[in-house]
Amino acid sequence: MLFSLPCRARLLCRALCSVRQCSVMSAPACTNGLKRTMTERSGEAETKRLCSSEADTKGLSVGVTEGEKTHGDGSGTSRPCSDVGAEGVDPLPFAGEAVTDAADAAGGGDVDRWRRMKKVLLLVSYSGKGYQGMQRNPGIRTIEEDLLQALHKVRAIPDQGLLEQQSVWFQRAARTDKGVSAVKQSVSLKMVADADFLESVNSHLPTQIRVFQLKRVTKRFDAKHQCCARTYLYMSPTFAFCPLERPVTEEFRISDEKLNEVNRLLGKYVGTHNFHNFTSRRKPSDPSNKRFIMSMNCGRTFVRRGLEFFIITVKGQSFMLHQIRKMVGLVMAVARGLVTEAVFERAWSLDRIDLPIAPPLGLVLDEVHYDQYNQRYGRAGSNTHEEVEWSAVEAQLERFREEHIYRDIVATELQEKSMLTWLETLPLHTFDIRAGDLVTPLQAAHQLANQQPDQDVQLQQQQDVQLQPDQDVQLQQQQDGTRGDSAAASPPGKSEARAVPLSGEEGASLATEDGSDGVGSTAAPSGAASGGPA
Repeated sequence: MLFSLPCRARLLCRALCSVRQCSVMSAPACTNGLKRTMTERSGEAETKRLCSSEADTKGLSVGVTEGEKTHGDGSGTSRPCSDVGAEGVDPLPFAGEAVTDAADAAGGGDVDRWRRMKKVLLLVSYSGKGYQGMQRNPGIRTIEEDLLQALHKVRAIPDQGLLEQQSVWFQRAARTDKGVSAVKQSVSLKMVADADFLESVNSHLPTQIRVFQLKRVTKRFDAKHQCCARTYLYMSPTFAFCPLERPVTEEFRISDEKLNEVNRLLGKYVGTHNFHNFTSRRKPSDPSNKRFIMSMNCGRTFVRRGLEFFIITVKGQSFMLHQIRKMVGLVMAVARGLVTEAVFERAWSLDRIDLPIAPPLGLVLDEVHYDQYNQRYGRAGSNTHEEVEWSAVEAQLERFREEHIYRDIVATELQEKSMLTWLETLPLHTFDIRAGDLVTPLQAAHQLANQQPDQDVQLQQQQDVQLQPDQDVQLQQQQDGTRGDSAAASPPGKSEARAVPLSGEEGASLATEDGSDGVGSTAAPSGAASGGPA
């Protein structure tokens, strides 16, 4: 049964007094306090969830300690009485309130701590070796799983935040795939950061994952949506660009001329193009396939443990699944001489082209950019929040890059030889339309127009085959009728001309055309031989 708000307030206050053995209190005062508190919650829910003002509760003999006022349901959970809505259930919470309520119900810690949760941005670096990507996936080892576990152990997030990361507004800036590393990955969430947070959380993380810095951001900040650009690196052995006329070995050293050619080919990606062939499960006409590439080039070569490498840098607004690896793989194929440069224009057309995808080992998320956010809230704008930049820990980031990312890439390539193995499969690609794929509506119309005459001929032939037996029967009946009429009209002296015996071959042929099995008498019927009356 539903009660009005004053009635519910009186019932609640009576239950509170009966459970906590409180003295008599003023029901109207509590009612007014509830009304005022519910009004405050509509504006700032996570910071103003108070039972009632001090002035309204002077008539209440304090039978419970501060922060331990209960609903009077006997559960003993520490929840303010203002949590009850007009219909007897908690109203929908704002950011952070669901975490507080769920943590209280599950015994996840004191309420005051989770009220201090603030929106922050974490700078996370990691090596993707041994992980199945960034995004959390139950039962699979991922970067997010280890990070959330560490945050929970240091009590930065409550129990509910570990079970449901959406409840703490957890959002990554970029979703890296299996084996892909990151230098400046960003994660936004609501959490509690103690003074020794960085040291504590890193003590619960493996050495290949590190949180280097955190910054306070706006309440509605989203690490993915506020990001205006992303920069990726691809660390590749130079022998991947070895010409076909030369053997591919780990001792290969690229020439300056070839390096300039690679830079020229990489520059073809700059601008806006339809990259549907550089990802999977996308229709060619999907508008989201068009992506803007700001820059793409490769730097100077360097040698590590006998292998020569260079780093390809690409910056764009956003990237699709496998896009960068396919971009690099196509440049390798063109540089080696497996296909001409005309494949670029065809890859951006509506045709579905078979393109190679480079190994994931060398791919690294280098940085995510928040230029527009900094212009609005940083020193150049309202100057209300810190700018999102990580220059203060640049030396630590560079050391982590060298010791945990580049070193792992070199060691894994020497041990597993992933690039050498992949180069053996590169000539298997056709760089042409993939067989069995659906064509675009425009292509289908052209094919229909070109194939229409042939289809008409085939249809006519099929109809002729279907009608042939009936036509043969009709023709034979007509012939039989003509023979009978002519026999009846012939003079008696000419009757022997009508009794024409058929040879065995001719009879068999005629019997077969009539639809019989070709077995039986091949002579004309006796009636036909005798003709008409004498």
